[in-house]
Order: sequence, then structure tokens, then C-alpha cells
Amino acid sequence: MDGTTRPTWLVEECPSWCVRDHRESDHPEDRYHHGEASLVPVVLARDRFVPASASLEATDLVVCRGRHVGDAVEWVVIEPAESPQPRLVLTRESAGSVARALEEQLRKE
Repeated sequence: MDGTTRPTWLVEECPSWCVRDHRESDHPEDRYHHGEASLVPVVLARDRFVPASASLEATDLVVCRGRHVGDAVEWVVIEPAESPQPRLVLTRESAGSVARALEEQLRKE
């Protein structure tokens, strides 16, 4: 938010991580808090089975945090930067579970 005007519909304080510029004209479905996105370079497989090197492609994933205004549930979205589909939309708790599972897999020898 730009700090000079606060939309009348925004009856709560923004979380400390919110970088969204809220406007009076925001559609009710677009009234949410949005964190700064992280861009993660990754290699994805185009094939849903065990990837062969021929099915690999480099891309960027966008990871961001959000919460709808008035809602207690925070979510984390993970989606390709080039195309918004497919995407994962996880609760904060589920994202933490995925992060721990990834760390566990990476620790295995």
C-alpha cells in the first residue's frame, strides 16, 4: 500500500510481509495480502514419469505468500514464471511440511 490512502474495505492492518498496493477499486476477489515473490531457477521434467535427460527443461518458479483480507489462512503459491499453470497452492502449514520433506530427501545419502 502506498501509505497515503487506505481503501475503506481494508479494515485490518497489512501483515509485515505484505507488499501489495491495495486500492479502493480492487475487486472483492482481489482483496488479499501478497508477499514479495521469490524467483527460483529449476530444472523440470516435461514427462510425468521418471525423467530422461531429453525431457528436462530449465525454467523459473515463482514462490510467494498471501492471505485474503479477513481470512486467517495463509497460503504459499508455487508456479512456473512463464505460465501460471500448473501451480501449487498450499497452506502455510502444508508448505512447511513440503519444505521439511525436501530437506529430509536432500539429507539422505
